[in-house]
Amino acid sequence: MLLTITTLGLLNLALAINPDDFKMQEIDRSLTVGYAVILEDINEDGKKDIVVVDSNRVIWFENPTWKLHTIITGQTKPDNVCIAAHDIDGDGHLDLVIGADWKPFNTKSGGTL
Repeated sequence: MLLTITTLGLLNLALAINPDDFKMQEIDRSLTVGYAVILEDINEDGKKDIVVVDSNRVIWFENPTWKLHTIITGQTKPDNVCIAAHDIDGDGHLDLVIGADWKPFNTKSGGTL
């Protein structure tokens, strides 16, 4: 199985069982940048959804329709640059952690989780 996701200005998804079946599908044009992409079952329906962080949003695309859902927007200092999913509190549901307030030239302070 092959899965390719790109996030430079738009989100493209390509999924193929073998290379002969490779087909690219554009699912969103609203992204200006996609800093991080993870595949997680956000709505607990047994299907992997696509979660993306851009400079000020955390969004997810629902599998298989790829409908865009916003988790948060504008609640962190730019930029949101990384994301991880784990059941942190042990309640059986995924929790998301984002790294934000990115300062590429400041390695001594700044940044939030």
